[in-house]
Amino acid sequence: MLKIMSSSLLLLLLVSVVSAGVLVEITPEEKVLGENEIGFVTIGFLNNGNQIINNYYMRLEASEGMIFPENKSTSLILPVAELKPFELNEMKVKVKVLSTKKENINLLVYYGEQEKMDSVIGGFVTTQPRQINVKTNVKKISGETEKVILSFQLTNHTGEDITKIAAEVIAPNYFEIKTEPLLLASLPDNNLILKEFEILAPLSIDGEQEIVLSYGYFDSNGPHYFEENFTLSYDRGNPYFLGIIGVIILIIAVVLYLNRKRVKNDEKHNVKGTKKD
Repeated sequence: MLKIMSSSLLLLLLVSVVSAGVLVEITPEEKVLGENEIGFVTIGFLNNGNQIINNYYMRLEASEGMIFPENKSTSLILPVAELKPFELNEMKVKVKVLSTKKENINLLVYYGEQEKMDSVIGGFVTTQPRQINVKTNVKKISGETEKVILSFQLTNHTGEDITKIAAEVIAPNYFEIKTEPLLLASLPDNNLILKEFEILAPLSIDGEQEIVLSYGYFDSNGPHYFEENFTLSYDRGNPYFLGIIGVIILIIAVVLYLNRKRVKNDEKHNVKGTKKD
């Protein structure tokens, strides 16, 4: 009788351990991503136990060639919502492909309690060059206003018409975007479109500033969305020292002016008249 009870208790413990586990699945929403293309990866959590699970986290690690735009890094830690028994909880994570040199970019998901996250599952995102050619260029123009010109050129080499082409610039709030977004119904194969965006920066701007070019289109495989980031550096110097330099220049100018005036007065007093016969 004791032996039967012991076996039953052991079986109960084993069932509890199995049922208390969490099943995790990685599913890329897009079959293939190109350079600078934005996509989403769905992470599914299934609580295979009878108890609600809280304080659960996941850490995503991407190999070279892909980042998480949320923090512009290859690593991202996110809390997992409350996991109720036998319910599926899905989370979408935004990813960006930087390079298509590797066909498959590995993605690891570590999960568990915040202090541990000692369980791991692996997956990958497939990359492939898109049959479009994109050229961009950023130029700063200084003068009465600080102007930025961002040139965007897209050439269609997909072998088909692409549709619903759009492009726009995203800049910090204190920048003024003078150019309206690009909207085009369709672009035939082997045709190109060129757009220049004009952005005004405040004269008081300083340090590094980031602007983003976002563009996209539709083809027979659905929508494609891309983001390209540009960092602009402005160095206005330290206003305190610039003020001191300005004062010094003003003092030097005043001293030179007074010296020049004194020399002229001395020359005037030293002029000798010509004696008449």
